[in-house]
Amino acid sequence: MKRFIICLAFASFSSVALAQDTTTEETAETGVNCEQIGELAESIMRNRQQGASMSRMMQIADGNELVRMIVMEAYNLPRMSVPANQQREIADFRNEIELQCYQALSN
Repeated sequence: MKRFIICLAFASFSSVALAQDTTTEETAETGVNCEQIGELAESIMRNRQQGASMSRMMQIADGNELVRMIVMEAYNLPRMSVPANQQREIADFRNEIELQCYQALSN
């Protein structure tokens, strides 16, 4: 169910909330740039792995519903203690969010 909600958010998300770069086909057609959303997800998970509080991350989201959903997804996953595991968790999270984004665009 969470995945479906995130896919809906990707499908309806406009470029105004992220960046104005229109260099990718996805951005030109839909206003969504999955690479930039992946970078955002990576940053959120990096902060999560470094111990940032969820409340602080939600404040930074400043009411942006897509960012809030990515924050909640990140905090549903465990915080790793070994740096190599943290890096793997960050990379896996970014890839998962990008996958969901690209899948939403292809529907």
